[in-house]
Amino acid sequence: MPTLHEFKRWLNEPINKTFGAREVKILPPLRPTRNGRAGLRPHHERTAEVMRVLDEAPEGATYEQLIAHVRERSHMGCSRRLVAKWRKAKCN
Repeated sequence: MPTLHEFKRWLNEPINKTFGAREVKILPPLRPTRNGRAGLRPHHERTAEVMRVLDEAPEGATYEQLIAHVRERSHMGCSRRLVAKWRKAKCN
């Protein structure tokens, strides 16, 4: 019976298997990052950036004007859905 230490080491080793002509690699699980999540979601960073840019936008702007403002400031556009999310958060 393997010890707990041996079992943990076994879990973190890559597994290579060959089935006929195909080779299958099973990699160890992702390690948590500094914030405790395994694999940071890049869209959260982009959403936060767009929200900051929209906070700087002029009052009473239309969806198209807000999207153009985001495109001008961040060199990438955003969706109408994200603008609606920002407007909803701003009203509350």
